[in-house]
Amino acid sequence: MADEALLHVKDLLEDVKLFPVEDFLNKFPHQLSGGQQQRLVIARAIILEPQMIVANEPVSMLDASVRIEILQLLGRIQREYNLGIIYITHDVSTVRYFSQRIFVMYGGTVVEQGEANELVKNPKHPYTRALLAAISDPDAQNARRFKDVPPGEPPSLLHPPAGCRFHPRCVEAIAGRCDAEAPGLSGCSRAGSRCRGSSVPGSPRPAIPPPPCRRRRTATFPPRGQIPLRRRETRGCARPDPAPAPP
Repeated sequence: MADEALLHVKDLLEDVKLFPVEDFLNKFPHQLSGGQQQRLVIARAIILEPQMIVANEPVSMLDASVRIEILQLLGRIQREYNLGIIYITHDVSTVRYFSQRIFVMYGGTVVEQGEANELVKNPKHPYTRALLAAISDPDAQNARRFKDVPPGEPPSLLHPPAGCRFHPRCVEAIAGRCDAEAPGLSGCSRAGSRCRGSSVPGSPRPAIPPPPCRRRRTATFPPRGQIPLRRRETRGCARPDPAPAPP
């Protein structure tokens, strides 16, 4: 029985690409890298042959190259073991390439759902649009730009606000409507948004005063070639005074 269990463990370590297997059997978690720890967690999750895995932020603390490897590993494990995976994350840039359907939640409520590609290309709810706008863009000019984010803080789940739970932070909120009635999911059963503004295409929105402005810091850089040079400082020893020039 022990030999069968050990053989099963070795097979799982090979499935998650931990080679050579004998080098990992007696190691402790602190002796593994972040990517190796994630592979080991995946092997531990599938050792009892489940039908579904809940992956909560599986690549949030990993480097970009390791993230791709772990996502590819999860996709392969899903196909080979015929698993269902609930992928929980705030990073829409990774979930769009991994999941077939996306459910966007805010304050413990599903605010929008739909097919992954369609939801990313045509988001309806303001919170979904805010998540997509938060995706990092490899552009050096971002250092000079200010990215708008929803003001305020997430609501309390013990005492949620009345109406739409996102309305205290929503710049598109309709007074007397979004703060009074909780909207339902508009659209069909497989795609829809819990936003009253998105349920009426082309409906005019009243002018809403902008949120209180926070102090913004902008980075300014001198033109090329005009950067002032810093004077070198000698630390730890006293530099002798230069000798006087001969007459």
